[in-house]
Amino acid sequence: MGSRVRGSVRRCCLSLIGLLPVLAAPVAWADIMWTLTDTTFVGGGTASGTFAINQYSQLGAYNINVTSGADNISSYDYLSTAVHVAATISSDKTQVTFYRTGYPDYFQLTFKFALNTVPTGSNDEIVQATSYECLGYCSQQRFVSTGSVEAPEPASLPLIATAFAGLIVLRRRPA
Repeated sequence: MGSRVRGSVRRCCLSLIGLLPVLAAPVAWADIMWTLTDTTFVGGGTASGTFAINQYSQLGAYNINVTSGADNISSYDYLSTAVHVAATISSDKTQVTFYRTGYPDYFQLTFKFALNTVPTGSNDEIVQATSYECLGYCSQQRFVSTGSVEAPEPASLPLIATAFAGLIVLRRRPA
């Protein structure tokens, strides 16, 4: 083996040894951010936004916007940062409910599959019959007519690909 090849192998090995602490570190679970897509209500109006599910299958941060339609239910932003609001996820992970400030008004979404079983990078359908917005102890309500939620691809795969690309560049770099 030539000295040039030995030097490249040595640099590559040293790079890998330098990465060992990073590779050995415990992997932190990132919240899975779900995005409402093409969600509409019977009679008009839409719902859009995001909500997070954490490693314990609990609801995290959310930002859901609903717009008014022909039913005259006003637009509203369901925000996890608002005062005196809450959100819940059912024990079977198929239903999420976002409450307005000053209960009993809420927006409930029911999904075809449990959110913690849906692979990232795929969609979960919203079940129209049990997904609705309810106001004034449900004296006013409107049902979802279409929609789904989408979970993004995990960010770890692009990160690993970037690390390998960096190793290739290091290996090809002239001495």
